[in-house]
Parts: sequence; C-alpha cells; structure tokens
Amino acid sequence: MSTTDSDVPTRGLVHAFALDGRGGGRPLSPAQTAAALRDRSAGQTVDAPDLWLHVDRMDPGVQDWLDLAGVPPHAAEALLAEETRPRADRFADGLVVNLRGLNVNPGMEASDLISVRAWTVAGMTITTRRYPLRSTREMAEALTAGSGGPRDSGGVIADLADRLVGRLRPEVDRLEDLIDDLEDEALAGAADARPREGIRKARAALAELRRETIAFRRYMAPQREALMRLAGLDPSPFGHVDRLELRETADQLTRMVEDLDAIRERTLLAQGEWEARIAERTDRTVYLLTILSSVMLPLGFITGLLGVNVAGIPGADDPAAFLLLCLALGLLVAVQFVLYRRLRWI
Repeated sequence: MSTTDSDVPTRGLVHAFALDGRGGGRPLSPAQTAAALRDRSAGQTVDAPDLWLHVDRMDPGVQDWLDLAGVPPHAAEALLAEETRPRADRFADGLVVNLRGLNVNPGMEASDLISVRAWTVAGMTITTRRYPLRSTREMAEALTAGSGGPRDSGGVIADLADRLVGRLRPEVDRLEDLIDDLEDEALAGAADARPREGIRKARAALAELRRETIAFRRYMAPQREALMRLAGLDPSPFGHVDRLELRETADQLTRMVEDLDAIRERTLLAQGEWEARIAERTDRTVYLLTILSSVMLPLGFITGLLGVNVAGIPGADDPAAFLLLCLALGLLVAVQFVLYRRLRWI
C-alpha cells in the first residue's frame, strides 16, 4: 500500500524494526513504519515480518502512531498514563505490559526505577518510554548487528524483561555489601570507638540504605507478579522459548525481592545494634559520673562545713591543720574505694 509523506506521523517514533526471526532486524524509516502498519490494518500480514516500534510517550505525536497501529483506546490510555505500577493485563486481542528498569540517566537516582510500557499483539509490539532506557537501546543495537536480539514480537517482551531485571542484580548486590559493612562495624563495637559525628553518619547511612531498599522493592515485587502472570498465560502469545525466559526472569526477580526483604530486616537489626551500643556507652558515662559524684559528695560536705564563716572551727589556729585535713580526706577516698570494690561498683 502506498503512503504519502502527508500520511506519515512525523514525531514520537524513536525507532522501528522489522524482525527477521533470527535475532536480527531491519531498521524502518517513519514512512516504512507507517506503510507496514497500514498493511497490517488492511489484513496484509501473510509473510509480513513481526514489527517492533519504540515511541516517546511524552511527544504529542505518539498518539498518531498508536492510532495508526490500531491500539484500543483503553490500552493506549494505559500506555500513556503518567504513573503506573508494573502489571500485565489483556486488552481485546493484545496485552498491556508495564515494567520498570534501572534509572542511569544523569542527575536521577538509580532506585527511582523508570517505566517502560508495551502493547503486544500477534506480529507487533509497541513499547513506550519517557526517559531513555539502556535496555531498549541495546536491543536495537543487537537487531541492527543481526544477532542477539528478539526473534519475534513476543520475544521483544521476554528480551526486554530479561535485560531490565538483569541490570537490577548489581544494585541489589551493592545494597548487600553496604549492609554487610554496617553490620560488621556495629557487631565489632565500632560505636564505642567512633566520635559522635561518626555515629551520626553511620545511622544516616542505615536510614538511606533502608530507604533505597524500600524504593527498589516498591516496583520489583509487583514486577515479579507481572512476569509470572505473563509466563503462565493460557493461551499464550509467547513461544515456548519466550515462556521459559519469562519464567527464569521471574525467578531471578523473586530471589532479588527476597534479598531485599532480608536487607530491610538486617538494617533494622543493625540499627538496633547501633542504638544498643550507643545506649551502653551512655550508661557507662552516666555510671562513671555517678561514682565520681558519690566520691566528691562527702568531701564537698566536709570542706563546705569547715569553710563556714563562724568561730570555733577546729584547727583554725593550728598550722598543721590543712595537712591533716588533706590526709583525712585522702583516707576517706581510700575507704570509699575499698567499699566500692567490695560492693563491685567499680
């Protein structure tokens, strides 16, 4: 079917590929993409290659591509929604899949996982994004190279999920290393040796670690459920190999979610250990001050009594009185020391 330039949407398309079924693909221009979509709408799908379109959902022109591809209104609304959680739902004869991936864009936090949405039907998958995503870029590079990319439209979802989840593993490992270090410091009694500022930083590091863990788990847990749902669909739009890949990816994500749960529990235990050691350190300081106060109290009473400004103070006219007073006070301190030792107060 012929397509004029005026019929071709000019904005919103990041890239498009015609998949060759062997892990490679042919890049399509906007005009070629529009022609392929019109052929599909006209029912000309015999021997037609599977298509993968990747579009920018923030571009106003993206709606033209969704309309041209015949995406149902409710599915299009889900693809363009501002905030979504990972999910996998049937719409008419297709699937809407929302996944989250690691955010490596400059100036943004890795734990703020960014969304990629997909609409897949037999012979075509459309993915949408707001921010650039390394996983989709690598898939496009693999298709251009002729190997290592998805073989069909269902494989786009399976390959994308595998790449997204694979990039999360190093982040979970990083969090495990952080909690290992903080636990080692707490259990080794580092709180006893740290100055107050160091203790404050350690507790702040624990709070930040717990925040990151919660942020990752917020999306990874529902993403696991979405992948398990995709792998178990019956009838399934995915081939046998793609279903196996989806199950394996879901298993990997399950292990990571379990690791995140363990990290969150360990941060609470480490926080408790730090607080216990800080409390112990405070108790020792208070106890020492209490002992010193109990030693000084009778000494202060005696010296205060001898310092009153009245007549008749013993030794007021004796030049040896001060020396005798010092000896008496020293003897009193010695008696207190022996008494405290016997009482095991010191």
